[in-house]
Amino acid sequence: MLSVLLAYELSSDGGAVVEAAKEKRAKAKAKGRPSPGTTTLASQEVLSMLSRIADFDKLQRAAYDAGYNAISVPLSRVSKDMVREGFTWLKAIDGEMVKKVPKPETLEALSRSFYEVVPLLDSEGKEAITTRDSFQRRLKAVSMLSDIEAAHSQWRVLLADDPASQGSKLSEEVLQQLYKSLKCDLRAESPGAPAWQLVEKYLASSFTTSAPPRIRTIFGIEKPQEVARYQRFASASNRMLLWQGAPLTSWLSLLAGGPRLPPKEAPESGYAFGKGLYFFNAARPALPKGTPALLLLAEVALGSSRQLNEPTKGVEKLPQGFQSLHAIGAFRPSLSLEHRFADGTAVTVPSGSLREVPGASWGQYDEYVVFNTAQVRMRYLVEVEEGPPEP
Repeated sequence: MLSVLLAYELSSDGGAVVEAAKEKRAKAKAKGRPSPGTTTLASQEVLSMLSRIADFDKLQRAAYDAGYNAISVPLSRVSKDMVREGFTWLKAIDGEMVKKVPKPETLEALSRSFYEVVPLLDSEGKEAITTRDSFQRRLKAVSMLSDIEAAHSQWRVLLADDPASQGSKLSEEVLQQLYKSLKCDLRAESPGAPAWQLVEKYLASSFTTSAPPRIRTIFGIEKPQEVARYQRFASASNRMLLWQGAPLTSWLSLLAGGPRLPPKEAPESGYAFGKGLYFFNAARPALPKGTPALLLLAEVALGSSRQLNEPTKGVEKLPQGFQSLHAIGAFRPSLSLEHRFADGTAVTVPSGSLREVPGASWGQYDEYVVFNTAQVRMRYLVEVEEGPPEP
């Protein structure tokens, strides 16, 4: 069924683009030149990781699990307008739901408008969105589509390899082309290397009562465009190495464009401290469900943080002199160390074991929020899998 969906996508949309990509590679081969994407080669470790985050079966399963109808509108045809409209209708529904007495007829009308934009499977039904569970499920579907749309050019590269005839196995040539399209240098770190030791210690620090997940691979990340954008914050005070998690289907867009702020059309629900970029000083709350899972370690220029212990409206507009938010958690790292990267940059790593701190807190763990993507520089991609069973 999955390969049928992919074949349908190739035949129903972008056929000319796909064929042009194939023809370009074929001509390059015929003339003895490397095809686009193979001039800067990725290592086998990087290619193996890319094959996992660019897995068509996983993408289709994620769409199916979210209730999305990829036959009605193939994933290759997901557009910015579709995502924007989907978020807009959900924002309107959210606005009605939070009223003291929501109007059923209003929710029904808004839900119909949403279903006209975002096609769902028949099994999902077309009932009015009136509960938080149904709202969150619809929001999950649109968020997934947003990630797919953000990596549109990368999925085009992959569709050009005609996976419908090859299953989910991608050729090395296409994976190299995909790597080049990301405009992001990835290097595998060796077990026992300083970077590996740093990440391993930091990961273990938030699993004080249970076995931490095993590290499968660690990749150093260098994205020139992001580094240039980060320069004005590179010497700012209070720069920390922090965790962020994302499902496998989000990683192409993450590596291609870096962490993205939620669009202005997105509903407020789900963002306790505004529509910003959320990071943790403990790996546990950032860890996505399932195994293997991918985590991002990013250098975040926090500057002066406004401390909060409960959700507050309008926090995106930071008071003068503040550059971030710190939502206070009940458990915090007991120790912070300085780490110096190979480029000479020093950051704070809160890698001490977690300890409970008395006083008012928002939740179990600290959360840090920034509202400017230029304050973030990706440093490591960490692939983990379930650790050994507890004794």
